[in-house]
Amino acid sequence: LRANGFGSSTTIEIEGRFFWEGSKNLTFYESEFESHFLTKARDEYDNKAKKWISECTAPEYLKLVDNVFNHEEKYCTTLLQPETRPKLMKRVENELISKRN
Repeated sequence: LRANGFGSSTTIEIEGRFFWEGSKNLTFYESEFESHFLTKARDEYDNKAKKWISECTAPEYLKLVDNVFNHEEKYCTTLLQPETRPKLMKRVENELISKRN
């Protein structure tokens, strides 16, 4: 396992910018970060849903949920591995919508 997340890699330069190129190896990322991150996200949104439901009207709750989805989509795009996006969005959907009907 290489520290850069690639099983094998090289750097390439395109128009003066350097990029990693190679085959992904996300084993360390998944076990040491992603699994903990997804658990924390589940717990956080479970707690927020309970609080919001007790304090908000249905339209207010739906607006908060929409804001969360927009925030997490942006977060996934800019900070996380692309493979984490569907897992996180499923957790958010489950905690804020599916479990609340």
